[in-house]
Amino acid sequence: MKPTPPLPRFSYNLTEKGAHKVLPSAPGRVVEVAGRRGINFTSIRGAVALPDHTLNEPKGTLSMWVMALDDLAPSARYPQHAKSNPHFANHVLITDREMIPDTDVANFSLVWECYWHPVFTAKFAPGSHLQNAWGPVRGAEAMAGHFVFQRLEWYLISVRWDREANLYEIFANGVRVAAADTTTPNLETAACGPVLYVGSPALVVSEVHFFDTLLTAEEIGNLPGNSTTSPKIRAKLQKTFEGRDLPALEWKPDKSWQKKLELSLKDKSHYLDFFLQGCGDAVEFTKEGFRVRTPGMESHKAPEYTPRPGLDMTRMYLWTRDIFEGDLAVSFEFKLHAPGGLCLLMTQAAGMQGEDFLNDYPLRVNGSMGTVCWEDVRNYHWEFYRNMVDVPNHLVSHACLKNPWFKPVSYQNENRHWECDRWYRLDYVQEGARLRGAIDGVTVMDATDDAFNNNGPILLNGRIALRCMMRTDMTFRDLTVWNRPQFKTISQ
Repeated sequence: MKPTPPLPRFSYNLTEKGAHKVLPSAPGRVVEVAGRRGINFTSIRGAVALPDHTLNEPKGTLSMWVMALDDLAPSARYPQHAKSNPHFANHVLITDREMIPDTDVANFSLVWECYWHPVFTAKFAPGSHLQNAWGPVRGAEAMAGHFVFQRLEWYLISVRWDREANLYEIFANGVRVAAADTTTPNLETAACGPVLYVGSPALVVSEVHFFDTLLTAEEIGNLPGNSTTSPKIRAKLQKTFEGRDLPALEWKPDKSWQKKLELSLKDKSHYLDFFLQGCGDAVEFTKEGFRVRTPGMESHKAPEYTPRPGLDMTRMYLWTRDIFEGDLAVSFEFKLHAPGGLCLLMTQAAGMQGEDFLNDYPLRVNGSMGTVCWEDVRNYHWEFYRNMVDVPNHLVSHACLKNPWFKPVSYQNENRHWECDRWYRLDYVQEGARLRGAIDGVTVMDATDDAFNNNGPILLNGRIALRCMMRTDMTFRDLTVWNRPQFKTISQ
């Protein structure tokens, strides 16, 4: 028998007159889709005020019905987008500030952000996402990966919290899609304001309910109306955020593929096959392979690691000296020695016209993320190991982007946790526009790029890099690279 959720302490139906108040700043309208009605404001100043809530209780749950009028998916942001509305990227579901779009000043907000990272967040402390994740005091916030709202579809969004247990989570249609950083104990929170506000031109909100108990995941899944949400959307959420039904990677190199690089990484001489950028003493040569250890996060701004302003030596890149052109396959094994950190694989890294950026440009020394996405080096980057403070790390998660366009290629969670002192195998295959990735043979990325959507060409030539952020400790071995040329080169 399914557990029946308890009754909420406060409930609001925003299309009926009741305890809530429509503020006079801008008129609202009632919208009906699929038999459910909700309120929408065509102005960024429109708002509904909700005078009672449970967000200051030690534990509790918020649930609300939300529908987007546009397809909301991660997308690039440009300065001109903010000319008239500096907060254009913030699609706020609910907040404790009447200036709804300015989520940085809010002590509580639930917001979908037009960007590739972190996209969907519930925060329980003032400040921006970056301030809460990287500041001296870490604020409590639940982060989802590349969450998508499909237009004109109702979503039952639930947020639950338990301050003593350091638990902060978001559910969509009964599926857990976000959680707080698991590597930081005692996340700080601030008291929520006495009144909550709802209002966004891009969103329709129907009902809002507040519980003074921490609903279980099963009770959230059985909230009234959850069974009426789209089965297709629920299945997609389950696959993306719970890792359901991930297929095996079916690929083996045939005669058209050429093995271009094969390094055990157990020999110190193999280091000469790479160019190191960033943290100069990160690599240690062991019998098992290259062990990479980067400084802890407390060293990020320490004087010994910042000899020049903006120079970050807490992170590093290992670039292949070889350049590859055409279809590409990469495999290696890695072992974690301690939790924490982040590691990514960069492929097809070249200048903006495909030139060799290491030979043509000044040699890069900065270990910061700049070379990944904020400079003139195009690439695909797959974050295959993510245990950093500003990414979802309650489960194994993967994100792949195309840079420097900030184009999300793929996002995927696996229903497991990383283990230390065991070997994992990574496989990456790019055939034309199709990119696939697997960990221990399980496909965690299968996406197709597009050269005709304003995000650059299909990337088919360049160098490969392993990049480790601060507080990473892992060993790599048995690196192999295959290449399948797309044309014949007569002379060089």
